[in-house]
Amino acid sequence: MFKLTSRNVRGLSNLKKRRIIFCWCRKMKSDIIFLQETHITQKVERQWEREWGGKIFFSHGAFNARGVIILVRNGFDYNVDTVKIDSQGSFGSER
Repeated sequence: MFKLTSRNVRGLSNLKKRRIIFCWCRKMKSDIIFLQETHITQKVERQWEREWGGKIFFSHGAFNARGVIILVRNGFDYNVDTVKIDSQGSFGSER
């Protein structure tokens, strides 16, 4: 059994807000967390993964719209069978 969480974050470009959300995610003790409306761009992927401390699957939106990330708890055992990419930033994809 595993625990899933989903949340619309309405943008994570701000470092302080991102730290608060990532901290909240860790406290939830979920194995997989889906965050919508992250407003993520490709150039910040590595930074966000370092901040999270685990695997993140990304679907890019724009600086101020769309974007989805899937956070995987560090140490959670999983296998990825299929990767689907959405160029509109609506669902996650592995880079």
